[in-house]
Amino acid sequence: MAPPDRTKLDRLYTLNDGSKLRVTGLNSAFVSSHADEVGTLFVDPASFTLTDEYGVAHLVFCHHPYNWLANGHELADHLGDVAHVHLFGHEHTNRIELNRDWVRVAASAAHPDRTERGWEPGYNFLELSVSQQNGERRLDVTAHVRIWQHRPGQFVAKTDKGGDDFFFQSIRLDAWEPPVEHPAGNKGAEPADQTDVHESTVTEEDASMTSLRSISIKFSKLTFSKKLEIAGKLELFEEADKKLPDYERFRQVLLRARERDLLDAFEAEIKTAQSSTETTKKKD
Repeated sequence: MAPPDRTKLDRLYTLNDGSKLRVTGLNSAFVSSHADEVGTLFVDPASFTLTDEYGVAHLVFCHHPYNWLANGHELADHLGDVAHVHLFGHEHTNRIELNRDWVRVAASAAHPDRTERGWEPGYNFLELSVSQQNGERRLDVTAHVRIWQHRPGQFVAKTDKGGDDFFFQSIRLDAWEPPVEHPAGNKGAEPADQTDVHESTVTEEDASMTSLRSISIKFSKLTFSKKLEIAGKLELFEEADKKLPDYERFRQVLLRARERDLLDAFEAEIKTAQSSTETTKKKD
């Protein structure tokens, strides 16, 4: 994601009670380099447009934590007011803050450089669900933290001070009622065939986005030369791409493959490239 149009990304998911979870990614790296220093980066001011929504919980993730951002204090205040879960990376120091109104996770890295101070490979996975407690809606957040253990080498659960192998917080949500579904034939109800078309369209769109993300991950793992070979073979480069940085050039390649209905062919070429790479490794 790069300015001015791709500094924020969001996806909407359905929670267990039918309400929604909006997952928003903020780009803090579009001016990033090896010379980065604490307090010198920033997120687009458009990030501050995130607001409360009826029946929607918010999860926000950003690569750089607040202290690395010039507008980090303002962002922390804003997200503390509207977002329920905050995820950050970059520093590779695993931390979880359980606040009354939010949970903040500073993620470690699965493969950090061994020369890093406090080397501790790890990863997290989160469970989010809505519950009812004393007449209140609550967002239950369970964080499972895994860190690398020596002898025997394996990932194990990191425990909190109480000895639990997970971290838990229940956050109060605003009241929400699911929309009333009108029985078929009632005045004001949508025709059944119209509803079916809408649901089918959403499902197909979600499946398309999932497929594109899956293919993009496989593509990103190829060598630079293999990426060039595939893009050239399928004629997905354009003259304007020469002025773009490599990551943006290949992003455009992926988007064109989808627009031209070439994702199947694109994925087939990736599999061929992966197979070729594995064969070469075996010979070596």
